[in-house]
Amino acid sequence: MKKKIIILIIIVLIILLIPVPIRIKDGGSVEFKAAIYKYTKIHRFSEKSLTGYENGWELEILGKRVGGVINTYVEAIEKDSNLTLAIKSNTLTNKGATFILKNNTDVDYAYDDYYIIERFDKKENWVDLDLIIGWTPRIEPQVYTIKSKEEHEIYIEWSNIYGKLNSGTYRIVKNNFRKANRPDSRTYSVYTEFSID
Repeated sequence: MKKKIIILIIIVLIILLIPVPIRIKDGGSVEFKAAIYKYTKIHRFSEKSLTGYENGWELEILGKRVGGVINTYVEAIEKDSNLTLAIKSNTLTNKGATFILKNNTDVDYAYDDYYIIERFDKKENWVDLDLIIGWTPRIEPQVYTIKSKEEHEIYIEWSNIYGKLNSGTYRIVKNNFRKANRPDSRTYSVYTEFSID
């Protein structure tokens, strides 16, 4: 009897917590929908954005929005910005890499662990990679502060989300950089390109 109850509880938890990925025809957004929550990885068309898209994430629990950030690029992403991202030497594999994030500004910035990986395709466009089916996003992203003139070392293992990368040219984009203690300030993005042989 106890074994049947335990099995029933496990089945109920699976139904409530394990999301089903649903692709939205808005430019590439993906919903991860479970019975009690919905996490949306946003990548949709936007006429307001210089890139043609807006990116971000949104979380709903029991139908109520509890968090999220949407980036509309009203200014182009600048490669030579004062926030820089680079791959640490000899750390790049097809499963992940260690990145060096530098804040060369006079301002402290807050950022989260959200990122996307894009591939440079044959039409010379940057295209979001497909996520692994069954990947469960974190309910609430971790938030960090990088102080003025500070440097952070960040290890990212993308194989858990995207799988192993095939040969090609990629870039990793970290969005959601805001001035620390200014949640209403506009967001910035940093990226770095890399190749997998």
